[in-house]
Amino acid sequence: VAQGARNFTAPQESAPEASAPQDWRPDPLEPRLMLEREVLKARVQLPALMTTWTSIEDGSFTHPAYKALAATINSLGATRSFASEEITDPQMKALFTELSVEPIRADGKPTETYVASIVARLREVAISRSIADLKSSLQRLNPVENEIEYNAAFAQLVALESARRSLHDLALGSL
Repeated sequence: VAQGARNFTAPQESAPEASAPQDWRPDPLEPRLMLEREVLKARVQLPALMTTWTSIEDGSFTHPAYKALAATINSLGATRSFASEEITDPQMKALFTELSVEPIRADGKPTETYVASIVARLREVAISRSIADLKSSLQRLNPVENEIEYNAAFAQLVALESARRSLHDLALGSL
């Protein structure tokens, strides 16, 4: 009976592993990831309009699959068009194919201005995350005991805030 029970539980233990390959795919309706998805769709479908792709900072994409696809695009040539056949990873090929046929959420036909604005918004969100992290570490620093480190962090914060404001203006002004 113990052996039968052990055999009965073994498939349950392996079931999550069997479904794990499906878990890599981001939910297309996840609001937190929609901007990342839109930028990737624009890059996949409209590479000629994606003139600001190389300006996207590391860490802008937060979902592992989107990070991996961005890395794949960069490895194949960030500024050129390519076909899904050039992608060797089956998951990345599937995601690339999915994004290549999914409609872009734009009013009318997407333009270079629209693409630049969503890239600016993606970069603004990423910089906002960096600002939050920097503010958190800045709060833990004693400006009297760690004056040099504090001043350097504060200067970095000012620069990030300035960049965030510029990207915000670009994202809004381009729409």
